[in-house]
Amino acid sequence: MKRILIICVLFMFSVMAFSQTPAEVFKPGSYTFYWLGLDFSHLKLIGDFTQFGEAGSIDAYQIKTQYFPGWNDLMLNEPDKYDFKGLFQLNELVNDIEMITKVNAGTDVNAMEGTSAPGYSLENIQSFVNSYNTAGKSGIGIVFIAEVFDKNTPEAWFHVVAINASTKEVLVWERVKAKPGGFGLRNYWAAAVYNIIKEGKKSYYKSWKAKYTK
Repeated sequence: MKRILIICVLFMFSVMAFSQTPAEVFKPGSYTFYWLGLDFSHLKLIGDFTQFGEAGSIDAYQIKTQYFPGWNDLMLNEPDKYDFKGLFQLNELVNDIEMITKVNAGTDVNAMEGTSAPGYSLENIQSFVNSYNTAGKSGIGIVFIAEVFDKNTPEAWFHVVAINASTKEVLVWERVKAKPGGFGLRNYWAAAVYNIIKEGKKSYYKSWKAKYTK
């Protein structure tokens, strides 16, 4: 009888670990939260990206190999500015971008140039997340999936996503737009991420919490 009780308790905890709800993204301390990084593997570039004079001519391959890792490193190196923990009002956020770094390295540069924003749906985002290798992880992962950098507008679209790291289920999905700015290609588009975080701490988080904790 005691053995059966232990098995039932273990099963219950196992189910709880895998059965997360969107509301739990907004409950700091309920799970381990991971910052997974900026996913650029489905990014579309619109406009002339050769016009950043400090770097000369910039092509898609250089953006993939130099700027994808550079943007992710910048987020880690300047945590006070790129405050993802503050965006979700978390007590702790573990940085773990190794998986997204590999995802970005596999980006098809021939598919990066675009003429309009793809407008990725929740189904698209879930299919992207399904390809993630989250083996051995439990808790909640937060990732920004880049959709488009439009130099003509100029604007950037990102998908702010929280996932169940064990099942890869998308728990929270929000498509947001932000203005880039600043000098140099790296800082110019990094400013869009900063502006999402800034606006998120001011207004997005409150509306997201109300939406997902009904």
